[in-house]
Amino acid sequence: MAIDDEEAIRDILVRLLSPDGHTVECFASAEEALGHVQASAHDIILLDLRIPGIDGRQFYERVRDTSPGLAGKIVFLTGDTMSPDTHQFISSTGNISLSKPFRREDLRKVIFTVAQRTNTGK
Repeated sequence: MAIDDEEAIRDILVRLLSPDGHTVECFASAEEALGHVQASAHDIILLDLRIPGIDGRQFYERVRDTSPGLAGKIVFLTGDTMSPDTHQFISSTGNISLSKPFRREDLRKVIFTVAQRTNTGK
């Protein structure tokens, strides 16, 4: 699952991940994505922190409260230059973040890391 208000980012994620056999379900808003989070299984959620409406932090908190295991599969995407507030939030979650712009190799590494964490229960 990918949640980003920028269509270009959603398109890039699909183009980068589809050749590796990943199915990418994209959403432009967290509100829209919340209705689908519980409806189907997700191996990873790529989540933009700065989106209109329910922002990435609020989305994460809602998922954490209802599905703690799934919350650990959230990767934060940020174009933010890691302000102290953003850095502190991401650090407090223990989740991985990926700064925009990112390279395909970085995205693959993040997906592999999340999969390893999930398989080992860390």
